[in-house]
Amino acid sequence: ISVGEFDKEIGILADRANRREYNDQRIRKDILAKAESLDLPVNRTSIDIRRTSNRIKITVRSTLDVEFPGYTYVWNKEHYHERPLFYN
Repeated sequence: ISVGEFDKEIGILADRANRREYNDQRIRKDILAKAESLDLPVNRTSIDIRRTSNRIKITVRSTLDVEFPGYTYVWNKEHYHERPLFYN
């Protein structure tokens, strides 16, 4: 459930990238804060934010250990959101 909530938050931040106050540094800070609040293993180096003249691409990679009785599944998760940018 927390992975879905985290993915949704990244999408919201990608949507807000058009606003002047949402620069890459702020988006990265907000992603790290959300990951920490959900207890997800995300650090600065696992966040990649790329802007072109008309697009933003946000990729966040993490590895989650999912415990099952007698087995641990290692889930390599990649969140990717791409949005158009409309500057005034």
